[in-house]
Amino acid sequence: MFCQLWALCVRRFKHVCRKPFIPAMQLVMPFCFTLFIVVMVELRRFQEHPPLRLSLSPFGRSTVVCGVAYSSNTTEASALARVYRRQFDSDAHKVVYLNDLPGYTTIDNVHDYLMEEGKRDRHEYSYRTFVAAE
Repeated sequence: MFCQLWALCVRRFKHVCRKPFIPAMQLVMPFCFTLFIVVMVELRRFQEHPPLRLSLSPFGRSTVVCGVAYSSNTTEASALARVYRRQFDSDAHKVVYLNDLPGYTTIDNVHDYLMEEGKRDRHEYSYRTFVAAE
Protein backbone atom coordinates (compact mmCIF):
# COMPACT_ATOMS: atom_id res chain seq x y z
CA MET A 1 0.00 0.00 0.00
CA PHE A 2 2.77 2.40 0.92
CA CYS A 3 4.62 1.56 -2.30
CA GLN A 4 1.62 2.50 -4.40
CA LEU A 5 1.26 5.83 -2.60
CA TRP A 6 4.97 6.54 -2.99
CA ALA A 7 4.82 5.68 -6.71
CA LEU A 8 1.81 7.96 -7.15
CA CYS A 9 3.59 10.87 -5.47
CA VAL A 10 6.80 10.33 -7.50
CA ARG A 11 4.82 10.15 -10.73
CA ARG A 12 2.93 13.34 -9.84
CA PHE A 13 6.17 15.14 -8.94
CA LYS A 14 7.78 14.17 -12.26
CA HIS A 15 4.68 15.29 -14.11
CA VAL A 16 4.81 18.69 -12.35
CA CYS A 17 8.50 19.06 -13.16
CA ARG A 18 7.89 18.38 -16.87
CA LYS A 19 4.82 20.63 -17.21
CA PRO A 20 4.76 23.18 -14.38
CA PHE A 21 1.98 25.34 -15.88
CA ILE A 22 -0.71 22.66 -15.46
CA PRO A 23 -0.71 22.58 -11.63
CA ALA A 24 -0.38 26.36 -11.61
CA MET A 25 -3.47 26.65 -13.81
CA GLN A 26 -5.34 24.17 -11.61
CA LEU A 27 -4.72 26.48 -8.66
CA VAL A 28 -5.12 29.85 -10.38
CA MET A 29 -8.15 29.25 -12.62
CA PRO A 30 -10.75 28.66 -9.85
CA PHE A 31 -9.51 31.81 -8.11
CA CYS A 32 -9.79 33.82 -11.35
CA PHE A 33 -13.32 32.60 -12.08
CA THR A 34 -14.44 33.30 -8.53
CA LEU A 35 -12.94 36.79 -8.65
CA PHE A 36 -14.61 37.47 -12.01
CA ILE A 37 -18.04 36.45 -10.70
CA VAL A 38 -17.66 38.56 -7.55
CA VAL A 39 -16.68 41.61 -9.63
CA MET A 40 -19.63 41.10 -11.99
CA VAL A 41 -22.07 40.83 -9.08
CA GLU A 42 -20.69 43.97 -7.44
CA LEU A 43 -20.80 45.95 -10.69
CA ARG A 44 -24.36 44.86 -11.35
CA ARG A 45 -25.42 46.30 -8.01
CA PHE A 46 -24.63 49.83 -9.19
CA GLN A 47 -26.47 49.66 -12.51
CA GLU A 48 -29.65 51.63 -12.97
CA HIS A 49 -32.71 49.48 -12.55
CA PRO A 50 -36.17 50.60 -13.61
CA PRO A 51 -38.52 51.18 -10.69
CA LEU A 52 -40.81 48.31 -9.88
CA ARG A 53 -44.48 49.07 -10.27
CA LEU A 54 -46.45 47.57 -7.44
CA SER A 55 -49.95 46.81 -8.55
CA LEU A 56 -52.83 44.63 -7.44
CA SER A 57 -54.12 44.21 -10.99
CA PRO A 58 -52.80 40.63 -11.37
CA PHE A 59 -55.03 39.58 -8.46
CA GLY A 60 -58.32 40.82 -9.91
CA ARG A 61 -60.96 42.15 -7.54
CA SER A 62 -59.36 42.71 -4.15
CA THR A 63 -60.01 44.45 -0.86
CA VAL A 64 -57.67 47.13 0.48
CA VAL A 65 -58.01 48.01 4.17
CA CYS A 66 -56.67 51.16 5.81
CA GLY A 67 -57.28 53.13 8.95
CA VAL A 68 -55.82 55.94 11.01
CA ALA A 69 -55.05 55.14 14.62
CA TYR A 70 -55.36 57.82 17.26
CA SER A 71 -52.14 59.81 17.53
CA SER A 72 -50.94 63.34 18.13
CA ASN A 73 -50.56 64.10 14.39
CA THR A 74 -53.91 62.80 13.20
CA THR A 75 -54.21 65.39 10.40
CA GLU A 76 -50.96 64.24 8.79
CA ALA A 77 -51.96 60.59 9.17
CA SER A 78 -55.39 61.32 7.65
CA ALA A 79 -53.74 63.05 4.67
CA LEU A 80 -51.48 60.05 4.19
CA ALA A 81 -54.49 57.72 4.40
CA ARG A 82 -56.27 59.77 1.69
CA VAL A 83 -53.28 59.40 -0.63
CA TYR A 84 -53.13 55.68 0.16
CA ARG A 85 -56.85 55.21 -0.59
CA ARG A 86 -56.64 57.24 -3.80
CA GLN A 87 -53.96 54.99 -5.31
CA PHE A 88 -56.26 51.97 -5.01
CA ASP A 89 -59.46 53.79 -5.90
CA SER A 90 -60.74 51.93 -8.95
CA ASP A 91 -63.45 49.48 -9.96
CA ALA A 92 -61.10 46.54 -9.45
CA HIS A 93 -60.44 47.26 -5.76
CA LYS A 94 -62.74 47.72 -2.81
CA VAL A 95 -61.17 50.22 -0.39
CA VAL A 96 -62.28 49.91 3.24
CA TYR A 97 -61.46 52.94 5.38
CA LEU A 98 -61.98 51.90 8.99
CA ASN A 99 -62.51 55.42 10.33
CA ASP A 100 -65.63 55.77 8.13
CA LEU A 101 -67.18 52.48 9.25
CA PRO A 102 -69.90 52.66 11.91
CA GLY A 103 -68.94 50.84 15.07
CA TYR A 104 -65.20 51.41 14.69
CA THR A 105 -63.46 53.94 16.87
CA THR A 106 -59.99 55.38 16.75
CA ILE A 107 -58.93 52.81 19.34
CA ASP A 108 -59.69 49.88 17.03
CA ASN A 109 -56.97 48.99 14.57
CA VAL A 110 -56.59 47.31 11.22
CA HIS A 111 -55.44 44.06 12.81
CA ASP A 112 -58.68 43.67 14.75
CA TYR A 113 -60.73 44.35 11.62
CA LEU A 114 -58.76 41.80 9.62
CA MET A 115 -59.17 39.19 12.35
CA GLU A 116 -62.93 39.74 12.38
CA GLU A 117 -63.13 39.52 8.57
CA GLY A 118 -61.11 36.31 8.61
CA LYS A 119 -63.48 34.77 11.15
CA ARG A 120 -66.56 35.95 9.24
CA ASP A 121 -65.61 34.74 5.75
CA ARG A 122 -62.33 32.88 5.43
CA HIS A 123 -62.56 32.39 1.65
CA GLU A 124 -63.17 36.08 0.93
CA TYR A 125 -60.42 37.06 3.36
CA SER A 126 -57.86 34.64 1.92
CA TYR A 127 -58.47 35.35 -1.74
CA ARG A 128 -59.33 39.06 -1.75
CA THR A 129 -57.33 40.81 0.99
CA PHE A 130 -53.73 41.46 0.01
CA VAL A 131 -52.86 44.91 1.31
CA ALA A 132 -53.65 46.73 4.54
CA ALA A 133 -52.17 49.78 6.25
CA GLU A 134 -52.57 51.62 9.50
